[in-house]
Amino acid sequence: MESQMTMESQMTTVRDKSIDIIKGIAILLVILGHMNQTPLVIVTWIYSFHMPLFFLCSGMVFSLRRHPDFRSFLISRLRTLVLPYFCLSISLWLLMYLRDFFAGYVYHTPFTPENRPLHDFLSMLLGYRMHEYYFSLWFICALFTAELVFYFLVKYIRKYQWLFFLFGVLGIALQWLVWKFVQGFFWSIDMIPVCTAFLSLGYGYRLYKEKLRLLLNAWWILPALAGNIVFAYLNFRVTGINDLYSCIFGNPVYFFLSSVFGSWLFLILSNHMDSSLLLFFGKNTFVTYAFQNSFAIPVAVMISEKLGTKFPDFSVPVVQWVLVFLITVLISAFLIWFFNRFLYRALGRSR
Repeated sequence: MESQMTMESQMTTVRDKSIDIIKGIAILLVILGHMNQTPLVIVTWIYSFHMPLFFLCSGMVFSLRRHPDFRSFLISRLRTLVLPYFCLSISLWLLMYLRDFFAGYVYHTPFTPENRPLHDFLSMLLGYRMHEYYFSLWFICALFTAELVFYFLVKYIRKYQWLFFLFGVLGIALQWLVWKFVQGFFWSIDMIPVCTAFLSLGYGYRLYKEKLRLLLNAWWILPALAGNIVFAYLNFRVTGINDLYSCIFGNPVYFFLSSVFGSWLFLILSNHMDSSLLLFFGKNTFVTYAFQNSFAIPVAVMISEKLGTKFPDFSVPVVQWVLVFLITVLISAFLIWFFNRFLYRALGRSR
């Protein structure tokens, strides 16, 4: 255990900004993937790797250095995952009221909020994404339950580090079997295998990063992109768009390979990029993720449509697509600033 702690201490002394850049790219792709204006081919490509990429990044920063026992680890995850889950859910619930009020003003319709307080409160407690009692933020639920399992994997197989890559493969196979019988469960427990698989791959990559450094050369960009596109296309022919939220990943082999190649692509790109904007969003993915689909994008659509009626040039579909994306990014940036300035404790952070 001591040698494992020493290795993790060396790996976590300096924050790896390339991981934040990956997460920044991924969260902006999430916005594009949720916009109705985005072409189907782009949405299909984004969904072929974007959620596995988030879990892989979480595996790359996973550490037991500050957690000598499970109790300490659990408390840290309650503070950094469960507390933000409830605080962001409640904040989203309130902002959706504001969104509905704004929609009534823009479209000159009566104020008719969709929120049902008791229904939405129960949905926050249940975290059951395939049930009518579902509100939002399934990713945080899935990450929390998967990391509790992953804690024991890291603790008890540390002497056999190559096993993390094996678990990356076995987790996908197990997920395929689980979804044959159970699709959706409280706090996304049914997704533990696939989440743990990519946590394992990310953790294994970090352990062997020096040995794998040659794979991050820029001349691997085209092979990684080609591999991702080929297997994403093959999987699309099997199942259409794969979506972990809906328990759909099609052919397990195609899904695994398209996710791995897509993740590899952005690992390469992140090591050859330096962007303050991507770092900003990469360090604040939870806030962006929480509000983009149910609040920021709908408000951005209303604003862009209003601009389109006043300025005909803005009504062109491509221009509307760009406008919705940019306005969503601006709204997300403001919400990030607001939370970091006034509600940082709700995110499990200190000042």
